[in-house]
Amino acid sequence: MFIAYTSRCDHGFLGIEVKYAETMSGKVARHRARYDEVAHAMECFISESLSKLRQKPLEQFWRNHLLVGRLALDPASGFKEGTFVVLYPTKNTDVRCAAGLYRDCLCNEATFKTWTLESVLDALVDAGGGPWVQNAKERYLG
Repeated sequence: MFIAYTSRCDHGFLGIEVKYAETMSGKVARHRARYDEVAHAMECFISESLSKLRQKPLEQFWRNHLLVGRLALDPASGFKEGTFVVLYPTKNTDVRCAAGLYRDCLCNEATFKTWTLESVLDALVDAGGGPWVQNAKERYLG
């Protein structure tokens, strides 16, 4: 999911990866040299962690984070900031653990956030979200 926004100072975006029932397993994608170039330019990864980021369960998070970084670093995009968000239900312990391991590979967390589905739906209720929010809570968390 991609959400663009305008704050008081800048244009930014959120790149949101929704992980509902995934186990964070599967086949690792082919590594490309460009990944390392973007990772270096983003200045948020611990250099010694790059080999861990190329493997499961972290590799998909890393590639998505790199997409966010690439767009945020491109002056032609018009964006001054970008954040990669992993959104998941609290009970998905595979994603929660993988997100913790991923966070351990970062020297700067400014462009990486984790949100639980519960916290997002609760915030929508607090903001006056309509009946669809309660329907979503019942469907996905009930």
